[in-house]
Amino acid sequence: MLIHKNKALQLGLIATAIFGMSLASCSDDDDAKVLRRKEITLRTATEVEGGQVIIQERTDSSFDLTVKINKSTKDINYKFTVIKGDTGLLRTTNPTLEVGLDLGNETSTTTGAAVTKTIRVWKIKPATGDSVRFNYDSLLKYNYFARVNYVTAAPVVDSTVARANIGK
Repeated sequence: MLIHKNKALQLGLIATAIFGMSLASCSDDDDAKVLRRKEITLRTATEVEGGQVIIQERTDSSFDLTVKINKSTKDINYKFTVIKGDTGLLRTTNPTLEVGLDLGNETSTTTGAAVTKTIRVWKIKPATGDSVRFNYDSLLKYNYFARVNYVTAAPVVDSTVARANIGK
């Protein structure tokens, strides 16, 4: 009888150890699920639809920001940014643009194809100092606008391809 109790105790300890290891090996690196989603139309200079801005909130307090233009020209380097203020700033002479989020550049490989840039956002670094938390609600609460422009050599000209107000 004592042998059976020892065997049962050993099996119980082994089962507990296996359960503990399997529980500890679970990872939290799964992609965060999308909670809320907002789509905004990008407009060209002639006010026709030129693409989309898609904002998707994630469960980990971040959000994905996707900016897409519908048509492109081969070998043109497009710059994707989100700027503090509204698109009215683009109509002023020599505007001071405070970039809120720089999505980076993307070069088109063919003419006519869509060009898309996506980033995941947790924080931004304003011109006034250190990085601050920035979430889905932060982007929609204040005046920001998305801008896609192409990178030009001197002389600098208005190279805005598409833009759209985000928030307020």
